[in-house]
Amino acid sequence: TEDGTHAYVSLVDVLANELASGTEFDNFVLPTNIQLDDTSNNNNAASISTTPAAFDLIFDLQKDPDDNEPYVLYLWMKEWRDGFDPNNTKSSRNNVWINTFTICPPPSEKKGRNTYFMAIAGHSEQHSCVEQIFSEDIKQLSTSGALFYSGKLRKIIKVKLGKVITCVDRPERASMFYVGD
Repeated sequence: TEDGTHAYVSLVDVLANELASGTEFDNFVLPTNIQLDDTSNNNNAASISTTPAAFDLIFDLQKDPDDNEPYVLYLWMKEWRDGFDPNNTKSSRNNVWINTFTICPPPSEKKGRNTYFMAIAGHSEQHSCVEQIFSEDIKQLSTSGALFYSGKLRKIIKVKLGKVITCVDRPERASMFYVGD
């Protein structure tokens, strides 16, 4: 950042690199008989992409009336933020804050290859500047989307991204998401 307190990577750049390299992503699998208001019936979800939350997300991403692209890749992501002590001591002056995104890992992925280290800073720093940058990237990708080269498909595709899960450390961020005590 301009003040030198945070190091971060753009979400758009991470997606561009991973799509170009042909990284495998979990695809949404929508039942052919699903209704827009009938997303609560799937109690046997095999992966996040088949949960009611994912169905709600993909229906929301598909609402854009100007979206006449022949191929749109819909992706979901999980964001995780937390502080930790790299030296395993009780002193909090050296604590570190990190932010990661996990983007659509295939159900068979067990090694974390779809989890990306996005930002790092001192735990005591104000993180709103980096959170705002990620928020703007997510807003752009979830509304108008963006064009990327897909190494797997060998063509330019439109990508839309939505957030399914945000994991935050308690109690520091609980009030931000209104989860209370």
